Amino acid sequence: MQRNPAPAHLWRTVVLLLALLLGFPGLLFSGGHPATENHASAFGGYVQVRYETASESFGSFSVRRAKVWDAGAIRGTRGWRYKVQVLAASCKGASPKLLDAFLEYRRSGWKVRFGQMVPDFTLQRSQPDWRLPVLERADVVNVLHPGAETLCRDIGVALVATPRDGFVHASFGLFNGTGGNRLAGPGAHGMLTHRLFVEWRGRMLGRLRLGYSLMTRRATRLRFPKLLGSGVLFSGTDKRGGLEIGWQKGRFYGQAEFLEGRLGTRTARGAYGLATWRVSGSTWLVGYGQALRRPLETGTEHRKASLGCVWQAPANRLRLWLFAEWASGGEPSLALRTQIQAMFN
Repeated sequence: MQRNPAPAHLWRTVVLLLALLLGFPGLLFSGGHPATENHASAFGGYVQVRYETASESFGSFSVRRAKVWDAGAIRGTRGWRYKVQVLAASCKGASPKLLDAFLEYRRSGWKVRFGQMVPDFTLQRSQPDWRLPVLERADVVNVLHPGAETLCRDIGVALVATPRDGFVHASFGLFNGTGGNRLAGPGAHGMLTHRLFVEWRGRMLGRLRLGYSLMTRRATRLRFPKLLGSGVLFSGTDKRGGLEIGWQKGRFYGQAEFLEGRLGTRTARGAYGLATWRVSGSTWLVGYGQALRRPLETGTEHRKASLGCVWQAPANRLRLWLFAEWASGGEPSLALRTQIQAMFN
């Protein structure tokens, strides 16, 4: 039987202690394409407020998400860093939750991380949501990520190697397999993850990335509500994998992924494609399509297509999304969404 999640007050205490002990260094921003830019910070966060209206319904406002974090080098050490991140508010749950809490040791060409983190699996899940050119990650990523049921986090250790100045990325992870904010219990027997991608850069080629992700774990009476429904207890081998491609040339950037999960005899699979065109230094046009087939819905494939634009202020301090989304799989629907994001530090 799986153990209950750790009490919320325990995690709040951990966050406060780490914040007091580690302090808050300065902030550094670097610009770039909204899906590929780098961002490093000491203490900061953001809030996303959304307005949406769908077919035959009144519009509504919501705080889509609000997060705060503290991250940086540990004073008096060489190569050691830390990160603590908390989900302060979300339209999917009002109570604050601990997201990341890990220590990291870096040397030239590699790093090792200990604690609670996002297992390295798929390209889109490695891209922070505050810099994605779309409102949400693809359904197939949100459903098939190994930590999908617990905010895509798990507790363990990960080794990442990046030789040749980032042209090659290889990661290996060993996790509890029960998700974030949960102690390891008899329901999971450990989880292994692996991701590899290779990148080529050239004047004629642009920037091309090809890669894959793998995950395997043994489960005994574990729940996967997003895949199998809330009332199903799964026992057996859980294997998931994905293929990724990304290409940037001039003002164009595109990426696509295919993912598949096999839980015993049940199979789920899906894919998404994303394309952006930089109209100006601060504005992008975005096209997005995705499809997902869950094992619970044999013969039914949920599809979505969206078109919109993104405007971004310097240093990503302010960002605005305008999107129209069409969805099928049940009753077809059309939704219009506007979202504004404010970064703070």
